[in-house]
Amino acid sequence: MKKQLKLTTEKQLKLRALIVSFSISFSIVILSYIIRGVAPFGEGTICSMDGFSQYFPMLQNMDTALENGEPFYSFSGALGFNLWAQSAYYTNSPLWLFVYVLPKSMQLCAVNLLVAFKIGLTAVFFCIYLFSKNAAARKSHLKFLCPAFSCAWALSTYVMAYINQLMWLDVIMLLPLVIMGLEKLIDQKKPTLYIFTLFLSVWSCFYLSYMVCIFVCLYFLYYSFSRKMELSKIIKNGLRFTFSSLVAAGMCAVVLIPV
Repeated sequence: MKKQLKLTTEKQLKLRALIVSFSISFSIVILSYIIRGVAPFGEGTICSMDGFSQYFPMLQNMDTALENGEPFYSFSGALGFNLWAQSAYYTNSPLWLFVYVLPKSMQLCAVNLLVAFKIGLTAVFFCIYLFSKNAAARKSHLKFLCPAFSCAWALSTYVMAYINQLMWLDVIMLLPLVIMGLEKLIDQKKPTLYIFTLFLSVWSCFYLSYMVCIFVCLYFLYYSFSRKMELSKIIKNGLRFTFSSLVAAGMCAVVLIPV
């Protein structure tokens, strides 16, 4: 009974930490929108520079292409262009589907709110990683640390500096889960989370994800040697890691090959 009560308390603590992480980071972004007059709280937008001249028009162009049944090759400009390959860099995030179902007059406002939502999710996913990583995070007297570090990740200088690079946010959001999946693969021989999150990252934005692929290779070596594993175990884990990475890449083949 005591053990069950302890598990219930831990779940409640984790849920509260996740809610606080999302609420704080999301609210800070929304507050900044209100102060700066960003839609729907004004006429401004976070789509500055390339965000307004390239990325947002690309989203609207993809929306038009889907309406016209041209998701692979668009004839809207000159002799046309490979829309499917372009989408791997800019418009493949599954979350953009919420923008496509709205009228074009509301899509700019939707992008602003969706970016704030993604930043909130970034804090949530980092908080999940911290709970999986550190037993101290489960102690009630340290419960404020997970939301604090999660919001620091979600509202880091990198995120704020490149907030107008709309397509990068998904990869930053998913990175903690990719690393969590890699650690599960090494420690528990469970590759599912790693394969799925790496696939989702590469699918959402190829450009930043190939940097993630380089990072996970380096992190695999660091994590293995920091735990002082035997060489034979490192080799076995390396084969498992390589195979799982190739599976994730194979799941993205319809995007990667055109790119």
